Amino acid sequence: MSLAGCLCAGAALGQSAAPFSSFQQDKEEPILVEADSLEIDQNINMAVFRGNVVIIQGDLRMSGDVVEVFYTETEEEPVEAPTDATVTDSTTDEPTDDGIERILATGNVSLISETETVEADQGDYNVEDGMLIMTGNVRMVQDRNILSSNRAEIDIENGRGQFTGRVRSVFTPSGDN
Repeated sequence: MSLAGCLCAGAALGQSAAPFSSFQQDKEEPILVEADSLEIDQNINMAVFRGNVVIIQGDLRMSGDVVEVFYTETEEEPVEAPTDATVTDSTTDEPTDDGIERILATGNVSLISETETVEADQGDYNVEDGMLIMTGNVRMVQDRNILSSNRAEIDIENGRGQFTGRVRSVFTPSGDN
């Protein structure tokens, strides 16, 4: 059965919302990163957060053991990574995510929204196009429904996803029928 068939089957079993619907990205929201430690290498526009890393953008929350944040290269001075990784526009002091292009999380990675959780060994999030690729022991939980695989490609911007590598689905009918 294809992913679309599985997802349709899940909806038919009383799933409360379409998969990935709660992972919508709001690019206007700042990206906040908290961790036990931070290393910055301005020569390559990169910051490495270690220990209890939590990343928040709008209603999305990502966590992992180690998170590398890649900043866009500018023609001016190298981008300084603030300790909370919230990038602000220097002319307005308004938060913007224009300075962060990619977030790579490894170890106990999770992406949590209001209604869904995806866990994996690694998560690679492209901020610009809203693509999240999760690999290794991927597990998505929505209500009582579980979808697991070796790899998940989630288009946060458009609310779509594809799971590959020995996909296993458990769809539980809601008790409201």
